[in-house]
Amino acid sequence: MVAFETRNWWRTPLQIFSEITGLIVVPIVAALYLGKWLDKKYNSEPWLTVITVCIGITMAVIFVYRIAYKYIREIEKEARKVKYHNDHSSRDTSS
Repeated sequence: MVAFETRNWWRTPLQIFSEITGLIVVPIVAALYLGKWLDKKYNSEPWLTVITVCIGITMAVIFVYRIAYKYIREIEKEARKVKYHNDHSSRDTSS
């Protein structure tokens, strides 16, 4: 999934960017709306909004960390494959 093709080199970075952006925006915006609704319902403005937004930010950070870690592992795996391939192909040509 992380392997870059020469023709469509822009697809993978765009996919990663949109996935991370969504994981930042959605929890925070959802928490904001939920907090506003709870504040109106319980007449506690702005405390429930602040609490839910803090929870949303925390969730966003956790989601982004997990996705970033996943992509880092994939990139490292791909780099090991390339290194392994390069090491073996250089041995074949030196013989």
